[in-house]
Amino acid sequence: MQAHPGADIQPIWEPDGRHLLFSSDRGGEWRTWRVAVQAGRAVGGPQEASGPHGRLYPLGFTAAGAYYNRAQTGMLDVFTVRLSPGGGSEPVRVPASFSGTNMAPSWSPDGGSLACHSVRGAIGLRAAPRVITIRELATGEERFLRPPLAAGNATPRWSPDGAHLLVRGLDRANRFGIHAIDAHTGALVTSIQFSMNEQTVYGPSRWSPDGAIVYAHTGRGLVRRELATGAETIEFDLESLPVSWLPLQGFEYSPDGQSLAFTGPPKETNELTALYLRRAGGEVSELLRVSRPEMISLQAGCRTAARCCSPASTPRSGRRTRSGAFQPTAAPPNHSAWTSRGSPG
Repeated sequence: MQAHPGADIQPIWEPDGRHLLFSSDRGGEWRTWRVAVQAGRAVGGPQEASGPHGRLYPLGFTAAGAYYNRAQTGMLDVFTVRLSPGGGSEPVRVPASFSGTNMAPSWSPDGGSLACHSVRGAIGLRAAPRVITIRELATGEERFLRPPLAAGNATPRWSPDGAHLLVRGLDRANRFGIHAIDAHTGALVTSIQFSMNEQTVYGPSRWSPDGAIVYAHTGRGLVRRELATGAETIEFDLESLPVSWLPLQGFEYSPDGQSLAFTGPPKETNELTALYLRRAGGEVSELLRVSRPEMISLQAGCRTAARCCSPASTPRSGRRTRSGAFQPTAAPPNHSAWTSRGSPG
């Protein structure tokens, strides 16, 4: 009935059956709009029926014809902070055509674009329509990708060349999986599907350093899928790893694709987190372990060392730098880097 680039949601008939109310963020702010309908077609354009009100969801009309609804007060947006050795700047909201609906930001490899999920419906509902917004920092231009998916909230992951994004969610056949989409068109390129049983044990997904392969943690093991051919194989059985539970907390391949760094609690205790290295021949060694509340977070494509915030951290092989960083001496020249973050203070 109405074609518009804004998000038009939650239509509801007025009691007379001749008008529709709906919420829309056309114009940049959420308002209620009203349009006359005759013989199934809109009569004239929609008219504003309220001022800005955030997100309202219709509940119905009273017997006297009063319209009542519920309001969503929690809003999500993306902010940036400029970091420096002496601290950081104040957070700055990233301008967006649709405010209050943006989450899970991800910088492109060249730092020139910012991708995020943008919800076009009730935040928190699994079936809420979503688009992936990509903003070009130099020009402020936005483009909206609408892949044939019900994408989840996980942060989109850029391929190393910036040509594709990894997203997690349901396809049109209601199958859950990890999906690679074209970063310019939103077209679906390939998917790693999960069975119903595997949906409770899936873990992280990653690109290979050259962007030709997608890796995903599934109930079958660490799955490898080639982008060009769609060929899918199991890299190895995750049950053989020295961690006490799955899924893995994180993993990254070395730039040459020969070694795998991964994190998780060691099998003897859940109170620690350890960093492991699996080499090409299958040999696994432990590089570092930390106690709660510290954690180890792997960072793709980075060659800096770990920063350990607590003296209770127990490195297995390595040395500390003047900045408090931990540099493993046993790791190969091409290795992933990680950071360790403790409680505030």
